Amino acid sequence: MCTLLKVHSIGNRRNLLSILCMALYFCVSSFAQEIPSQPSPSTTFYQTTPAQRTNTRLGVYGQVGWSLQAAQFLGLANADYVQVPYLDELTTMNLTENPLTWNIGLLGEIPFYESVGTWLGLAVRLNARSFAAAYASSLRYPLPGVSVPNGVIDFSLQTNSVFLGAEPLLAWHHEGLNLTLMGGISFSTYLSGNLTQRRSLRSLDGTPIDAALKAASENVAERTLGGSAFGSRIVSALTLGTSWEIPITPDGAFILAPEVFYSFALNDINDNLRAAANQSAFWRVSAVRAGVALKFAPEKPVLTPITPELVPPAPLPQNTDRPVIAQSDSKPKASENEPLRVKIASIEGVESSGKRVLTPTLKIEEFLASSSRFLLPYIFFDEHSSTLLGRYKRLTPEEQMTFTPQGLIASTFAKDHELDAYYHLLNIVGYRMQKNPTARLTLIGYTDVARERADKSLPLQRAETVKEYLQTVWNIAASRMTTKSGGAKGLTETIDAEENRMVEIQSNEPEIFAELRYEYILRTVQPPVLAIQPEVQSPRPVLSWNASIRQDTSIYTIFKGTGTPSSTTTLDWDLAKGDRNGNAETENSSLTALARGTPTKLSLTETPLDITLTASDALQSSTASGRVNVEVLTVEKKRALNLPDVRIGSYWVFCFNLSSTLIALDTRVRRIVGDIRRQIVPHSFLSITGYTDTRGNAELNQKLSTERAATIAQLIGAESMDVAGKGISELHDNTLPEGRFYNRFVRVDMRLPLEGKW
Repeated sequence: MCTLLKVHSIGNRRNLLSILCMALYFCVSSFAQEIPSQPSPSTTFYQTTPAQRTNTRLGVYGQVGWSLQAAQFLGLANADYVQVPYLDELTTMNLTENPLTWNIGLLGEIPFYESVGTWLGLAVRLNARSFAAAYASSLRYPLPGVSVPNGVIDFSLQTNSVFLGAEPLLAWHHEGLNLTLMGGISFSTYLSGNLTQRRSLRSLDGTPIDAALKAASENVAERTLGGSAFGSRIVSALTLGTSWEIPITPDGAFILAPEVFYSFALNDINDNLRAAANQSAFWRVSAVRAGVALKFAPEKPVLTPITPELVPPAPLPQNTDRPVIAQSDSKPKASENEPLRVKIASIEGVESSGKRVLTPTLKIEEFLASSSRFLLPYIFFDEHSSTLLGRYKRLTPEEQMTFTPQGLIASTFAKDHELDAYYHLLNIVGYRMQKNPTARLTLIGYTDVARERADKSLPLQRAETVKEYLQTVWNIAASRMTTKSGGAKGLTETIDAEENRMVEIQSNEPEIFAELRYEYILRTVQPPVLAIQPEVQSPRPVLSWNASIRQDTSIYTIFKGTGTPSSTTTLDWDLAKGDRNGNAETENSSLTALARGTPTKLSLTETPLDITLTASDALQSSTASGRVNVEVLTVEKKRALNLPDVRIGSYWVFCFNLSSTLIALDTRVRRIVGDIRRQIVPHSFLSITGYTDTRGNAELNQKLSTERAATIAQLIGAESMDVAGKGISELHDNTLPEGRFYNRFVRVDMRLPLEGKW
């Protein structure tokens, strides 16, 4: 005979779901960027510029789980399975079915603290999850008319239910690894489903179960379970998880994130359990879940002030003493013989602040300056190759006889040749090894983890390639060089692999890798821009016009046009272009800011600049001219007159790892910082600027570059410093591993007073 007890505990939790959804909404909203809907009544107005992606995440997720159940109970306490005399003989239920579960829901991740490369925040998840399990046990029971139990009562419990949950988690995210770690407490409560308990009576010895056994079955009391099987219990668990973000759109708006979670149960899933004598009852369900989330990163609008456009100056008043002639409705026709009139209406100097000065005087000034080229001690290789790349400069034995590191200064100071000194690294090392016979080298070869890990011989082969070049070209004895294998290193990303396929060169003498330091003269000019306003009048169509700027026989620039120039036309000459070939020391923009000028290669002569404007129409051409005076203050003149002066110096500090603000305090960095501190005198001023390569987003790179500059500023500890980050550097080629290394740097520019030190 079988008897069935079944409990439908379908609860309505709509109110709880509404409360949780509202909590998530207000939590996300509190961190959202607010944008003024209308300008304030002040004089500053704003416009929305192209937005960047925030670190906030909204999305959905789905997971598959495996329940880790720990249970010790006889069944539900409000169901009397057996008579009291036999209760002690009933064994605890055993797990018989444990199918996979599902978990789906909504997520929100809101940072409340952001730093360079990382953020800390709150991750909120609302979910619905399934729970299914089956338990069974049995008890021997005496059938009527026998002295020993010859019957069995089988007991079983099955559930297939849905729970509604919320997971407030603390989240930490690392931008470089795209990895998020989460931890917190999960809460869930029963939403719908069923829990069924069954009992059945069977015979062990084949005795028929007939009407005579009805009395025996009645001895097993039955009563309907009251209320919901799981009640209104809140089930809690300690939850840990990790998520790896993979952008699936170019702008990073949508992200796919594989994830793994583990939840450790803190209380029972049911508070209505029956225990055996002298035993405690418990039923706790932990879980391991794995799945994927689809996330959306909202945009963060950036508000920038709208500044009024610079309005060109009005033309100078013309012929103000001319008598006013009354005009009639009919105008006389212009004479075809009326001459073509050409005039330079105004010449203005535009200062760096934007201020305009009429009839300016160009002031050229010279400053003593020095700069450096850092030597990166790495030689990079192609994938699965130990051959020296073609971009590294290799000399013949004859060429090395005339090679000197100082000879590289001219090329490394020119635009687009910033890496020339680095590509001569092996030649610089060979030259210095010859000059320093006590120096020793250690050559350590590496392979990348992503694709070369299996090749155990490749690291040593790469080190031997570097050793062979120094032996054959620079005659460095093999006994002074040790080769080693450093094995595989780095991460599995392609761009990381490129930076780890290398040979690192180490030396016992710091001078082998000392930076290239050189002295030069920095020449600046003020104002940095000349604005020329042409004026052409003719009764006939103007065919062409041109304006030239020259000094003696040197023509610096020529402007050309057709038709009549409008009354607002200005010809702006940027003196940073220097000469007619566009040559200028544009690399030194931060240095010249300290020197309060724009770099230029204008001639060191005080001959005035002549400006000539020529225009032609169908009948004639006409010319007008203007002049700008020039003043020159050379280093020699300042010394002769004992004038106060400053010296400009720059240092490049490179020892930053990817996405790091920590400086590697090796002997080279200590020496650079020591040199800077020794030169600082009262009233010195330092400009410290940080840079990054192109990896990562612009917002994080801006923060990272600022923090790198602050790190160096703290090491120097000068009294007066301007510390800033410029974000991404394009000074070097970011597609090359050495270019990315050289773009992760801090530049220190100094203005050092020289008064009384001539």
